[in-house]
Amino acid sequence: MFTLLLACSQPLDLPEDLAAEGVPVGVQTLQARGQTFEIWYPTRDGEDQVETADILQFIPDAVQDRVGEVDLPPLTSGVRDAPLRRTGEPYPVVVFSHGFGGYRLQSLDLTTHWASRGYVVVSVDHPGRRMGDLLPCMFSPVLEGCDVAFEDPGPDDVEDVLDWLEEGGEAFDVDLDHIALAGHSAGGSTTATLGNEDERLVALLPLASPQSVSREVPTLLIAGSCDAYAPQADLLAAGEDLLLLHDTGHLAFADFCELDLGAFAQDLKGREDINETLLAQLEGLATDGCPGYAPQSPDCEVYFDLPASKDIIRYASTAFLDEHLRGEGPGAEDLWEETSLYE
Repeated sequence: MFTLLLACSQPLDLPEDLAAEGVPVGVQTLQARGQTFEIWYPTRDGEDQVETADILQFIPDAVQDRVGEVDLPPLTSGVRDAPLRRTGEPYPVVVFSHGFGGYRLQSLDLTTHWASRGYVVVSVDHPGRRMGDLLPCMFSPVLEGCDVAFEDPGPDDVEDVLDWLEEGGEAFDVDLDHIALAGHSAGGSTTATLGNEDERLVALLPLASPQSVSREVPTLLIAGSCDAYAPQADLLAAGEDLLLLHDTGHLAFADFCELDLGAFAQDLKGREDINETLLAQLEGLATDGCPGYAPQSPDCEVYFDLPASKDIIRYASTAFLDEHLRGEGPGAEDLWEETSLYE
């Protein structure tokens, strides 16, 4: 049996550059505890049938029927239902919480990257703050499916993930002693709220969110200086270790710019059945930080190169996770001095 384990085992062989992709990534969609979980994980070398995510599944049929054909570019997710890469060691876990108007696949650039670097990553939808709950509200009268939560559903949803990991996470070889919570925007608020309460979380990675973490737990806030939705003054007052990215907007931590939802919003303007006020608010949220759009923050003239910003975020977040979930790597403490990140 020991010989068989060695024969089937594939150790992680990762590039030194923390922003570089590591091993192939598998992906599964599971229904558990009344929730839908998306799970990314390291898979074996040679698994190369990578699928693209169907983002249209997050746009309600009532909206698609009203606006007609919606053209969204494909985004890479992973190898569907690929086998787990067995290394002989359990995998640390990163749970991801999406933002207001987001969905569980909103930050594939990050979730698949972390999985390629040796983490099991779990993302859950937050009913009441998903894109699919907001889009029907743009119409007048509202369409079926308009359902905006007035209290943050995130903490309860993430607790469902943590409970599921304890009940069935062994199928993914998870290390329950090393779980981090990351979240973007409203997901960053979820990260702070639950991170203050749940000691199963040993590291917190809020992205573009100023809400403070009061519990003594490793925390790194990464944000953009041109973010109109998490202003720089609020971020600096949040109190955690902060990596503030030059001239970077709110959506550097998600994939909305690649979808160009701003163009989608432009096509809806002037229609008699559209709530123009809400449309303008959602358009601003869907374009903050995107190339081709003027910064909404009054202190910024132009955004920093988006791919470069994403490269820095991959590097910094992986350094933080490696330090606090694996106890290895260069750590995040020198990131503020790493001027080469901007070269």
